[in-house]
Amino acid sequence: MKRILTMLPVFGLAALAAVYVALAPHAPFIASPGIRGALTPLDSAAAHLIAIRGRSVAVVGLLTVGVVLSALTAMMFGRAGAQAGMTKRPSSVEADAAPVRPRAPSPSDRIANLRRRAASAIEQEPSPDTPAAVTPPVILVRKPRERERDWFSDRSWFGGLPRLGEAEWPRDAGGSPLPFAAQLDLEEIAAACPESPLPRAGSLAFFLGTGAVIAVTGEGEFSDPPQDLPAAYDEGGYPFPAVPSYFSRHFFPFWPVEPNALDVPNHFADPNDALERAMASFRSRYTLSQPGPFTADGDVLWWHGVSHLA
Repeated sequence: MKRILTMLPVFGLAALAAVYVALAPHAPFIASPGIRGALTPLDSAAAHLIAIRGRSVAVVGLLTVGVVLSALTAMMFGRAGAQAGMTKRPSSVEADAAPVRPRAPSPSDRIANLRRRAASAIEQEPSPDTPAAVTPPVILVRKPRERERDWFSDRSWFGGLPRLGEAEWPRDAGGSPLPFAAQLDLEEIAAACPESPLPRAGSLAFFLGTGAVIAVTGEGEFSDPPQDLPAAYDEGGYPFPAVPSYFSRHFFPFWPVEPNALDVPNHFADPNDALERAMASFRSRYTLSQPGPFTADGDVLWWHGVSHLA
């Protein structure tokens, strides 16, 4: 609406000039000497325009110039408004109403949090009367990309779209849809870790942002994303960009994963040491030693998404 109000005065001036040229001359019909003297230069300018290609061409030319100038004015006004909107600091009311996007933890913070949780689980001693069963940790291993296999038939995966069935796509308190992170099949988790207290059927869909976990029963098609789904991350390394750019992505890369139970030895005094040794032993079965620095030529986007989902 503001752009239209900005365009009207510019086009209005051009339209008045076109009407003046169409009806010129005006000075001979004015009785007042002062006004007649002021209109005489305008009549002379109108006569010059008419002499170039005729009265009709002069009128059309003035209207065309008015359209072009009003369009340029609207573009300049829109660009200035966008820059002002990016630099404008929200008021206290706007800050309270806008959904707050969580700040992504650094890789070191994530690792420290995992270690604290693992140490807490290992340090819990069973009651002397009824020894408690220890549930081994379950880790997710990405499956290799095989050309002969349909990746989208896998039942546990990172990124892409969820299979929500009849459940609705979750939203935060402000009504904004949450970015999808992963969906894990509970039957596959139970097969990898029979001691798991989770249900044995269905799946769990995980969403980021303010966070949500949706329990899904059965298998269906991939759910259509909401039209107002914000960008999940961008190539600059920032999840949930406040101002999405051309390079922003609404989905994380699709990557099938496989649940595996991690055998953590209990004969180490340091729980962190036990967890690190268990992870090193597990990785040694799937990876080879890296003689030089790691590169991911051609797969930068994939690794960028996996770093966020980690």
